[in-house]
Amino acid sequence: MTGTAPGIRSIVNLSTGDGGKIKFTDNNSKGDGGAIFAYGINGSSINIAGGKNSEVAFTGNRAADNKYKRGGAVANTASTDPVSLLITAGEGSAVDVSNNEASRAGGGIYSFSISNSSVRVNSGDDTRVYFIGNISGEDGGAIYSESTEQNYNDRISEVVVSAGDKSDILFVDNKANANHGGGISSVSAKQSGVSVQTGDGGSVSFTHNEAKKYGGAVYSSGGTTSLVHMEAGKNGLISVSDNSGASGGGAVYLSAQNEGRVEINGGANSVVKFERNKAASGFGGAISAYSNSSGDTVLFKVGAEGRGQLLINGNEAGSDGGAVYVSSRIAIARFDGSGAHMFQFDSNKSGGSGGFLRINGQNQAFLYMTSGDSADKSITFSSNYAAKDGGAISFAATNDTSNLVMQGSGKYFFTGSMAGGDGGAISATSKNGVVNLGFGGSGSFAAPAEFRNNISGGLGGAIYVKSKGADVNFTGGVLFRGNKSGAIIAG
Repeated sequence: MTGTAPGIRSIVNLSTGDGGKIKFTDNNSKGDGGAIFAYGINGSSINIAGGKNSEVAFTGNRAADNKYKRGGAVANTASTDPVSLLITAGEGSAVDVSNNEASRAGGGIYSFSISNSSVRVNSGDDTRVYFIGNISGEDGGAIYSESTEQNYNDRISEVVVSAGDKSDILFVDNKANANHGGGISSVSAKQSGVSVQTGDGGSVSFTHNEAKKYGGAVYSSGGTTSLVHMEAGKNGLISVSDNSGASGGGAVYLSAQNEGRVEINGGANSVVKFERNKAASGFGGAISAYSNSSGDTVLFKVGAEGRGQLLINGNEAGSDGGAVYVSSRIAIARFDGSGAHMFQFDSNKSGGSGGFLRINGQNQAFLYMTSGDSADKSITFSSNYAAKDGGAISFAATNDTSNLVMQGSGKYFFTGSMAGGDGGAISATSKNGVVNLGFGGSGSFAAPAEFRNNISGGLGGAIYVKSKGADVNFTGGVLFRGNKSGAIIAG
């Protein structure tokens, strides 16, 4: 089906009532859009609506007969005005975009305009949204959205996938074979955003997605601002596992010339997992974020008003930041576990500095961690490895203050981490400023921080600090046991 009307707005509308089906299967286009193509000089829109207990499916479609084709299932484009693609399904429904292929961008869905570009998939409660096995020859294995206009500050490229309570959103085995965004890619000359969220009791999963370069699961790049947002409600699950972005951001890659943020939210009693993601030759095995922001660049907030868990384990980067890499003018990473039961950061590996986390501030660098509200709610760093500095954490500021603040009433455990360079557990440096390290809690227990059996090949078996001035504070007690510096470390 083509909705092509040069000179005016192009519109494609498909809808079904309750219990209905909209299915496009095994179609093949020699141009863009294996199943649906819409183009309008003055804007274009595609609206696909399913009622309650409905099925909306795009499976096995191809726009891959030559190297220039885009949108394996759907292509929505315009020369000037905005484009929008909206897929909706009611309660108890399924949306399935699987095994589609495009030779260029958007293995499943492609959206492009020099003005605003919007892709939205919205479903009701108790629904399933699947993006499985889609392939693009270049960018956006499942979804690609781009806005190119540079002359207006409000130009936006957005991808929003949202589902109601007790719903599941899955991105599995999608691939961007040449460039970025194995699952989702959003690019804008101004503002770019990707949001994936589900309600209470629901799940968001990115598994085995792959990008040849950046962002194995999600890629967002904005000329001024950029956002990546993932959220699961109460009793929900966010699982981002076994994704690969070889050049950086094994799971998530974000870049912005001004404000940029990766924001991960899990509600009460939720579980958030980033596990076994890999950036073979780049920064950030799970997450890589670049911006010139003065606010939070990476924010994890898990277990608000409940016993949530954050698990970031087994990720690997060829360069800095085995799990998480943050670089900004004022680089800020914040891990808020004030309502969480447990934060666990284990067995991450970096070929550079920061086995778990590397923060690089061109001016300032800040790391804020907040543990739970009682002594049994802990944050643990175990068996992380960095070939260079900071077996678990490395943070550095070039021209100003560098701050690490760990607070709350729960304990902090640093055990069995290794650094080939300085700081078996933590390395903190500032070339022209001051380093502030603060560990402390409001509880009455003896040891808010424990450093056990960490090893460095250089200085500081547990902690290394280098700056023009240093302020290191431990309140409420700290234990150092079995740490070693100057060791011979071979992997």
